[in-house]
Amino acid sequence: MSGHFGRAGRRGFAVGGGYLLVAAGLAVLGVSGALSGLRVAHSFAFHPGLQDALNEIDNVLAVAGAVLVVATLTAVGLVKVGGFRSPRVAQVDSWSSREFTDLGRRRRSRVRSVLVAVFAGGIPVVASAGVCLAVLTTSIGTEVSSGPNRPIVAALDRLAPGGELVVGFSYAMPMVEDAVSLPLVSRIEAAAGARGVGSHVLRLDLGSLSSSAGQYDILGVGVSEPAGSPLAWSAAQGCGDISAAVDRAAGIPAGSSVSIDGSPVRVVAVTSGLSATNRIGVVMDQAAMATCLEQDPSAPVQAVVLDTSAAQARLILAAADRGAEPAVVVSRARYLANSEKFWTSNVKPITNILALVSGLVALIAMAGAVNGRLLRNRREYASKLASGVSIGVLRSTELLRAAKDGLVASIIGSILGLVVVPLTNMTEPGFDAGVSEKDILVGCAVGLVGCLGGALLRTARLDRTVDVAESTRI
Repeated sequence: MSGHFGRAGRRGFAVGGGYLLVAAGLAVLGVSGALSGLRVAHSFAFHPGLQDALNEIDNVLAVAGAVLVVATLTAVGLVKVGGFRSPRVAQVDSWSSREFTDLGRRRRSRVRSVLVAVFAGGIPVVASAGVCLAVLTTSIGTEVSSGPNRPIVAALDRLAPGGELVVGFSYAMPMVEDAVSLPLVSRIEAAAGARGVGSHVLRLDLGSLSSSAGQYDILGVGVSEPAGSPLAWSAAQGCGDISAAVDRAAGIPAGSSVSIDGSPVRVVAVTSGLSATNRIGVVMDQAAMATCLEQDPSAPVQAVVLDTSAAQARLILAAADRGAEPAVVVSRARYLANSEKFWTSNVKPITNILALVSGLVALIAMAGAVNGRLLRNRREYASKLASGVSIGVLRSTELLRAAKDGLVASIIGSILGLVVVPLTNMTEPGFDAGVSEKDILVGCAVGLVGCLGGALLRTARLDRTVDVAESTRI
């Protein structure tokens, strides 16, 4: 005994000394700054196919979630209904709602009684967290990819209505600098007016706003304001007298004085629906935006919006004599699709990877939970196997329990997502994430695949986990 204790003591002393040496070395490196700036990375070539595949993961998971929810509800429902006619089915249903070591002597709470009667008797916490994380990441990905289009849609609806846009190239969008020259704009407006078609200049500015409340990045929307409008501006007023409307997301009241791109601006109105993804919407006269913010009265515009059909818009552009200047007509839908594609490629691969990771976490967690339950109950399992219960019945019991756990995790995780997701809107101005049916279905896919997959992994060789001879030996 003493010799064994001596060897164990010396081994423990050596290991402990190793810990102390590593701790001392890390402390020295940290204090000396040797670890500062340390970064391990490896750059890989961009693969469009991989990005496209990752962009579709949430769509695939949503379809899988819809199928799994219906299939799982149907399977559990058939088992419970079938229990009225088959004692064996009823026994499997009962076994799947409690552990064999739970003799039922404790008085159950009302909540636990409901969980036993309807589901599997408990709440799978990690799987529920995985569902919540999947709902959160998917909803954030949706907002980041489609949210930037919200102010553009509002601008095209309220400020520059029309279904066709004259832009410099077919892939034009708000996040890419476009250029339609003012002379061409004037000719397009003249050609449209001759045909009785409404036209609107659309100028965009990705600038900065400073106020007593703080500093914000902005999406400035410049349109031609009619005389008499509070936002109307003329060169005679100069850059010291500019009016603008600011989105309510900034919390800046009308009558405030702010600075936009270094120019003093009076906030004469508060608007809404023009902010997204950390950019506050600002509306002003497009001439003021060009002259004072862009420092170029003849600066080209983003687009000319025509309130007409595609065929008529192309005729107007042809009549405008664009010369050698590149310009094309694109539909409003194409313009918005270009924008969404940019933002989708910008964030969806990352958020979809996180959704997959949450599913993997749920899978590993549930596999561990099933394995732990098998080990805790191996004597009872072995006893039932010895008494003639088939391995298939026990495997079905665990899979049914996993199905019930998956449903519980989907419900609890989705409810948590409904609470957590709106809280993210406080983290940046203009952010407006919400939970959609698709987001919940992605979470359900994560929860059900995690629970059922974990159970399948651990019950595939149930006969090896439960050794009848060993576990029933007295």
